[in-house]
Amino acid sequence: MLRNSWYVATLILPALPHIANAADVRAIALVLDASGSMRENLPDGVTRMDAAKHAVGKLVSTLPGDTRLAFRAYGHQSPTKDRNCKDTALLSPFGSVNQVKDAVVTQANALVPQGYTPISYVLQQAANDLTSEEATVHTVVLVSDGNETCRGDPCAVAKSLAEADAKLVIHTIGAGVDGATREQLSCIAAAARGMYQDAANTAELEKVVEVAAETEAVEIPAKPAAKSVEISAKKPGSAIGAPTEITLGEVVKGRITDGQDHFWRIAPPAGTYRLVFDAKNADDSAVGLIIGVKASAGGEETSLVSLSDNQIKQRGVAELKIPEGGLTLRVGEAKEIRDYWLAVTPVDAAVAVPYFYKTPAVTPLEAGKPMTAMLTAGEPESWFSTALEAKDYKVTAEFTRTDKASSMSADLSMFGGIGEVTAGPTVLCSVIENASAGTCTSKLVVAQDGPVTLRTTARWKGDYKVTFTLEPIED
Repeated sequence: MLRNSWYVATLILPALPHIANAADVRAIALVLDASGSMRENLPDGVTRMDAAKHAVGKLVSTLPGDTRLAFRAYGHQSPTKDRNCKDTALLSPFGSVNQVKDAVVTQANALVPQGYTPISYVLQQAANDLTSEEATVHTVVLVSDGNETCRGDPCAVAKSLAEADAKLVIHTIGAGVDGATREQLSCIAAAARGMYQDAANTAELEKVVEVAAETEAVEIPAKPAAKSVEISAKKPGSAIGAPTEITLGEVVKGRITDGQDHFWRIAPPAGTYRLVFDAKNADDSAVGLIIGVKASAGGEETSLVSLSDNQIKQRGVAELKIPEGGLTLRVGEAKEIRDYWLAVTPVDAAVAVPYFYKTPAVTPLEAGKPMTAMLTAGEPESWFSTALEAKDYKVTAEFTRTDKASSMSADLSMFGGIGEVTAGPTVLCSVIENASAGTCTSKLVVAQDGPVTLRTTARWKGDYKVTFTLEPIED
C-alpha cells in the first residue's frame, strides 16, 4: 500500500500578503481619491478622507528614502455638480522620498473632497507620470472609495496600460467600499499585475497602503494546456467470475450505484504496480463521495482504495503486488450514482495529474514565490505542482471575491505528487468569511523530500482571486 503520511499543517494567525524585497530603487505613483464620497465615515468614526491622509503620512515615514515617489489626487478641484471628468492634478512630481515627503504630506492634508471619480482618466495620467522614471518597476497605488462616475472602462484601461508598459503594476485599495466598487477595483488590479485589498478602518488603510507600496507585481502565470486522456470503451464485468480484462496502463471508466459491483482483471508479469483510481459524484455534488476498490487472486479480498469525503471528485492511489496469473479488481461500496476511472500502471509511470477525467492544467510553482489563481463558478479549482524538501514551511493565502458577493468559503489544499489523497491532513489553509476578502496562514512540516500538488478551491460558487506563498522557514 502507498503511504504518504509525511506532513502536518498547523493553523497559526491571519497574515498579510507576501511582501517582495526589491533590490533596486522603485517608482511609486500614489493616487488618492478626493471625490465627494470620501467625506463619509468609516466604521471607526473617522472620515475616509482623514483615514487616507493618515495612511499617506504613515507611508512616507516608512518608505526607504531613495524610493521615487509622486503624489496625485482627483475629485478635489470641482464640486460634484460640475461633473468634471478631468478633475485630477499631480500635486507632487517624482522625487526621492527624502526630497518630497514633506510636500506630499502637506498636499494630502490640504485636500477637501468634493468632486467626481474619473478613474479611467486618472489611471492614464498616473501611467504618464511614470514614463520618465528609470525604475525597474512602475507602481501605481490607487486608494478609492467609489466606482467610475465618468464614461470609461477602468478595467480595460488598466489592461491596455499594462500591455503598453511591461514594468507597470497597479495595486488598488478600497476604503470602505461596496460590492460593485470592490469588483471594479479588483478587476483593475488583476488586469495590471497588481493586487486588490480592502480597508475597513484607519489602521487597516495605513497597513494595506504600506503593503501595496512595497509589493512587486503579482504574477498570474499562464495556464499550461490541459491534457487529454484516452479512455477505453470497455465495459466492466458484473460478476466476479466474468471480469473484463484490461491491460497495463489502460484507463477504463464505469458508472456504478448503490448495491452494484464492477469487476476488472489484469494479468501483467508478477511484480509491484500502482493502482490509480479517480471517482466523482455523477451529479457534481460535493456530498458523500463513497466508493472503493478491492483486489483478490482467488482468495480473500484486500482493500486497495477507499474514498470517503465531501468532495466532487477525488483520486486514490495504492501500490499493489500482482502475483502470477493476475488479480481481479472489484469496484463497489458506492452510495448513489458514482463515476470512476481506473488504471494499473508501473510504479514509476507517468499518469495524468490530477485526474483522468477532464485533466486540468497544472502550473509549476517555486517555493517562496507568490502564485496567483483566478477561480470562477465554472472553473472553481486551480492546480499547482512543486517538489518540497524535508523542512518546515510557512503557508500564506489571501482570497478575494472579485464578483459582487460579500461572503466566501475557499481553501488551499495539498495532495501527493499525482494528485492523490494522502494519509495526512489535506487542507493547509482555509477561509470562511462574511466578507469579500480573507487571509489565512499555516505551518507545513515536511518529513521527506518529494513532489506534491496543491489545489486552490472556491467552495462557495463565485469569482475569486487567490494569492498564496509557500516559504521555507529558515532556522
